[in-house]
Amino acid sequence: MIKAVVIDDEQNSRELLVHILTDYIENVEVVGEAGEVFSAIQLIEHVKPDLIFLDIEMPGGNGFEILNAFDPKTFAVIVVTGYNRYSNQYPQFHFLFKPIDLTELGDMIRVVMTKHKLPPDQ
Repeated sequence: MIKAVVIDDEQNSRELLVHILTDYIENVEVVGEAGEVFSAIQLIEHVKPDLIFLDIEMPGGNGFEILNAFDPKTFAVIVVTGYNRYSNQYPQFHFLFKPIDLTELGDMIRVVMTKHKLPPDQ
């Protein structure tokens, strides 16, 4: 099972993604959520996820500040955002654009699992 965290400042967006992951995506367990930079860093340090669903634009900081707190990164990242301007600047990350499409989400998770060698049953 892949341990995932969802980081988004918009509570409705977080709840929707958690709902989709929990009800429709096999082999992904959401083990935590955060809505701002500091709590997200603490969450990641505590639960050591395999996969992070990360929003970029947040009050008081952004998702890249969270990623910069970890070197090396021991997790895969799917950036979930409504802004496509970042995808060209950060090609090393996987981007999923809001509103979330269930098929795209499933495809993206399969790509990330393969690329980062995340087994479906850990």
